[in-house]
Order: sequence, then structure tokens, then C-alpha cells
Amino acid sequence: MWIETVGTVGVGLVVLAIWYRKRLEKSFGVHDVTDEIDVHGKVVLITGGNSGLGKECATEMAKRGAVVIIASRDAKLSLQVIQEIQTKIPSANITFMYLDLSSLDSIRNFSEEFQKKFDHINILINNAGVYCPLKRRMKTKDGFEFNFGVNHLGHFLLTNLLLETVKRGSPSRIVVVASTLSEKGRINFDDLLLEKEDPDKSKIHAYGNSKLANIVFAKELSERLVGSGVNVYALCPGWVKTDLARYMQLRWWNYFLIVPAAFLFMRSPGQGVQTILHCALSKKTEDCTGNLYKNCADWNTKSQITGEMAEKLWEASEHLILKSSTKKRME
Repeated sequence: MWIETVGTVGVGLVVLAIWYRKRLEKSFGVHDVTDEIDVHGKVVLITGGNSGLGKECATEMAKRGAVVIIASRDAKLSLQVIQEIQTKIPSANITFMYLDLSSLDSIRNFSEEFQKKFDHINILINNAGVYCPLKRRMKTKDGFEFNFGVNHLGHFLLTNLLLETVKRGSPSRIVVVASTLSEKGRINFDDLLLEKEDPDKSKIHAYGNSKLANIVFAKELSERLVGSGVNVYALCPGWVKTDLARYMQLRWWNYFLIVPAAFLFMRSPGQGVQTILHCALSKKTEDCTGNLYKNCADWNTKSQITGEMAEKLWEASEHLILKSSTKKRME
């Protein structure tokens, strides 16, 4: 009898979970493909375009006839992805260029090589990202805390180096992929690189910090580009099935919590890319520079972002990059 009871309860829970999942998916948001700008022949640069959201975005842009550039540090995977996309879409105009966002030198080299090949960018999608626990003690090649260095400083430098190229493609768009985990972050200007934190004891959400920096950067960039013909957007794609957490060291028992949660809340790359497409392509966002989006709708973040904070982060980011570059030249 008890076996039958357990079985009945189990089946009931599964049915309930499936019902809840289907109900939740209705809130994910879907980009309106009937109301988007024409990107045929337009230059679209996607960082991290060889996997997850970036791969999905590259595929969608290729479908629309855009000239797609995948910027990544994994040449082998990128070329495999390009072959896969071109098999599905024979007309796809898609290429790979090497970029390591954990290296300032690589970013500068990429920018230089890119501008030799392309004189403008119509859509820049800052998609690449890492999620690395502070206790891993990982640093970028320039000695920055890994999350902040790759997710924020890497894209900060890349965007600034390509800014004139983006302006020449106007009306153009810069799309910054952030996260609602930014609401767990805080920007401490006395310790941006978390050097004062004990990695084993710290409660600081390093990834959240970097995503908050992404949003603050996008806000400030939009202010600086007013009247330039370049719109800037930041967004949360939701919790998406990607390799973002590849640097996490999960134990077997962690999966007892993660698997059920993933079944209920995790999105496929196809579902996650919708808000990226909304920001990059929708006519509805043409006059909405500086806005935040989630589920293809406005996102009112709980984070307190001020103009003073945004300007200060911009200056601090410039200082960190300049300081690192000066130090390297002196060595």
C-alpha cells in the first residue's frame, strides 16, 4: 500500500512540476520577429559567439543575412560552430576572430585586426562571460579578479576601442548581457578587485559585482553617446543552459538541488536569446537607449545606480587598465 501511495505522490509531483514549468515559460518573453529592423548585410560582432547564448544569437543573425563575427578564444570550437551554422544556413556569412577577454593585449590586438577588416559595426553584442567563485582565486592575465576582469574590464576596453567603428555604423546598437544577479552585487571603490577579501570566507558575490558593473557601464555609455546615433541596452537573459559555470567545482550532492531547480527554471539558449534579440533588433527599442530589459520587457532593477557612481566606475576602470598597461611596459 505504501509503495502505491509513494508512487501516486511521485507522479502527482511530476505532473505538478510540468504544469508549473509550462506556466512559467509563458512569462519568459518572446521577441516579435514581425517588428524588427533589417540586418541583412549589417555587421554584427558577438563576443563568446561559439556557445550558449552567443551561438544561438550568431545563428539568428546569420538567418537574417547579417555579416556575423564570432569573437572567442577557442578557435577550434568556433570553427566547428561556424561549420554547423553554415550547414543549416548555406548562405550564412559568418567568420571567427580570436579574442581573449582576460588579456588586455589580446583585446587591443583584436581591435586593431578587426578595424583592418571592417570599417563599421552595426550591432555589438557583449555576450561573453565567466562565473567563477572567489575561492578559486583566479586572475586574468593582467592580474584582475577574474569575474570583474573578464566580464567588465574586458568589455569596457573592447567597447571603447571599437567605439568610433560603432559610430560609423549608426544607427547602431551596443547590447550588454548582464544578469539579475547584479542585484546581489555591490561596487566598493576601495576594493574593486576584491584584494582585501578572504577568498575562503568572503560572502561577496564576485559575479554579481561584475554584472552590476556591466549595467552601470551601459548606463554611463548611453549618456556619453547621446546624439551619436548609437543606442545602448543592458539585459538579463534569465538562467540559461550554458557553460557559464564551468569554473565552479560542484560536488555530487549539489546536483540533488540543481537538477530539480534547473527543470523548473532553466531556459534553453533559444529561450534565453529572446531578450538579446529584442534589444538588438526590435523597432520598439529604437528610442530607448540606456534602458534595461528582461523577458523582452522593461526591467526595473533593485540596484541603486546613480550618475555619480557610473562616472566614478568609468574613471576607475580607465585607471585600472592604464595602470596595468603602464606596469607591463615597465617590466
